[in-house]
Amino acid sequence: MMTATASMLTLPRLAQMADGDLVVRDVPQAATEREALLRRTVHGARIDSRAIEPGELFVPLRGSRADGHAFLAEAFARGAAAALCARAAYPEWSGREPGPLVVVDDVTVSLQRLARA
Repeated sequence: MMTATASMLTLPRLAQMADGDLVVRDVPQAATEREALLRRTVHGARIDSRAIEPGELFVPLRGSRADGHAFLAEAFARGAAAALCARAAYPEWSGREPGPLVVVDDVTVSLQRLARA
């Protein structure tokens, strides 16, 4: 879980700190709704999609038995505010993103960047 300081991260700031690109499939038409999306904050992070609580960042790590990217949709169904997504895995999700994704070169390196910040 990220520290309380991380709870102040808006989606654009999260993408900047993770050195990634924020991708949102369904950008709201109304300006006030777009602004609300951009002001949305992340209140922690988890690597287990089953443990995600609303407002948290899902970090899909690749393990020896499973790739966390397979659980992106589940994480958003459980209330994830955003998720990191490896650039190599993104083509599988392109056009059907289940929620705001921060597309990064390496999920582990980006998680380390966020932890240092």
